[in-house]
Amino acid sequence: MEKPGIPANEAQRLCSLHELRIMDTPAEERFDRIAQIARRLFDTPIAYIALVDSDRQWFKSAIGLPVPETTRDISFCGHTVMRNDTLIIPDTHRDPRFRDNPQVTGGPMIRFYAGQPVKGPGGFPIGTLCVADRVPREFGECDLVSLRDLAALVERELNLAEALELQNQLRLAKEAAESANRAKSSFLANMSHELRTPMNAIIGYSEMLIEEALDSGQQETVDDLEKIRSAGKHLLGLINDILDLSKIEAGKMTLHVETFDLPALIREVADTIQPLIQKNANTLQIECEPGLGEMTADVTKVRQTLFNLLSNASKFTENGTVALHAAREEERDGEKWIVLRVRDTGIGMTPAQLGRLFQEFSQAESSTTKRFGGTGLGLAISRRFCRMMGGDITVTSQPGEGSEFTVRLPAGVRAAEPK
Repeated sequence: MEKPGIPANEAQRLCSLHELRIMDTPAEERFDRIAQIARRLFDTPIAYIALVDSDRQWFKSAIGLPVPETTRDISFCGHTVMRNDTLIIPDTHRDPRFRDNPQVTGGPMIRFYAGQPVKGPGGFPIGTLCVADRVPREFGECDLVSLRDLAALVERELNLAEALELQNQLRLAKEAAESANRAKSSFLANMSHELRTPMNAIIGYSEMLIEEALDSGQQETVDDLEKIRSAGKHLLGLINDILDLSKIEAGKMTLHVETFDLPALIREVADTIQPLIQKNANTLQIECEPGLGEMTADVTKVRQTLFNLLSNASKFTENGTVALHAAREEERDGEKWIVLRVRDTGIGMTPAQLGRLFQEFSQAESSTTKRFGGTGLGLAISRRFCRMMGGDITVTSQPGEGSEFTVRLPAGVRAAEPK
């Protein structure tokens, strides 16, 4: 008996086979159907799909064979894989390579064999589609074409199995990433809560100490305490941003919809932003068109969005103008929208910078962070808020000429249905 040789590309061939993750898997109707068709087409008692591993041949589908696998040493398919071409043995008793093979001298008593290589990823032969008989036979050209066609069907199913396995791996990876992201968001939310309580205490005590220092005329102490309070408020703002973002990512952020007077809210935000406007010697212009009236939305999120946009505009503008224009628009279908435009005459942005503008923890570029500070969370959170309310934020900008952010929100935001 002649043992099958080892192909020169054996390592790559085995990698191709193992990449499919198909060895020792349960029987599948799609492969069994092909084996049944081969048995009927060629009128043989034996038909099988064999995959040749390093030391065995394993049958993905087998008709007329009593075992699920054999050693590679006695396999006919090992020879087929070695030659990487169709192997036809009309009579094993007349072939010195096989006449004393255990599969010839004992069960299943193979006298005739025809095998066609089946290729896996990369085009490497990983197995065969075979038919066998217990009597000698001839195998014509038409038979050869049919066998190759059926082997091509096996290859297609194997590639489908690879695609399904890849899809399953991607699904598992996606689920793992989502789980990790939820864990991260939960951790950030918990940590933010833990940090916010002592930070509020620090701010509160610093304000009390400032009042006492003012009463006693200790101006130097007041200046130092003001720095503590300012740093505390800055850090608290960062903590609140992280908490908001983590709540959104964890799906725990909810809308609290109410009806409010929009011009009054705009005046309130304008008063709050004045110190930042004055810090860079800017001018704030507010224009509310007639009929702006009431709005139904989450007032806290609208307020925070406006504050973030005006704060950014003021931060990136010096000795210039920051303008807020508010209007009510009606679409053809009758739906009413609130449009808020924040325009500045600041440094502006390039198209590349605009492309990453709304990414979390991102600013236009690293030099901007060094010069102006900030985490890059404000715009990302504002856009998330607007989209939660059924709207969005868009932006246009020219380097050196300034930027214009446009907020479009439904005039009547619908509260989310309880889950």
